[in-house]
Amino acid sequence: MTRSGSLIVRIVTMTTLIFGMTAGAWGAGIRILPSSTQVTPGEDFFFDVVAEGIPAEGLGGAQFRINVTPSSGTVIGVPDLNQAGVSDIAVVTPLLVSPAVPARSGIGDFFWNGKGPNGILVMDNETLNNGSALYTFAHTNGAVPPSGNGSVARFAVRIGSKVKAERIDITLSDVVLLDDGPAYPLENVTGAT
Repeated sequence: MTRSGSLIVRIVTMTTLIFGMTAGAWGAGIRILPSSTQVTPGEDFFFDVVAEGIPAEGLGGAQFRINVTPSSGTVIGVPDLNQAGVSDIAVVTPLLVSPAVPARSGIGDFFWNGKGPNGILVMDNETLNNGSALYTFAHTNGAVPPSGNGSVARFAVRIGSKVKAERIDITLSDVVLLDDGPAYPLENVTGAT
């Protein structure tokens, strides 16, 4: 091998090594994590919107749109699981501006535990309409935004006893994860079925 050929091999090797070490180092992700992979009619379950790979700067704000699409049946938004109908796929919206409770959806522990004395600022907290709703919220002054991985929001769902859907797709769109200023580049946005 010539001297210039050896130099090219070293440059390619170093570039590959540097790319491998930095790939994913700054990218964050968000995904849907359901409490169960299979639910029968008449059962309740929840799904978390989980942020992953949040750098040390912390997660200062989040925006996402949930989209719930069944193979058959009707998706409705209800303020409490007790108001769900037997023929509906009921998703509890809007979110409580506190942690979720068994019959109500709310802010996830990962985001909630970092709140400061001024609470959480909520800009969008929609009721589900045609299976879709937008959520935008942020930490206020004095918060300690969390880093790493964890639940940003938890949604309660009831599958009515007369629902015949074979599958329910839950996807995310309009996703933005922020520190105190710039948005984190997203490596992945993953839904669930």
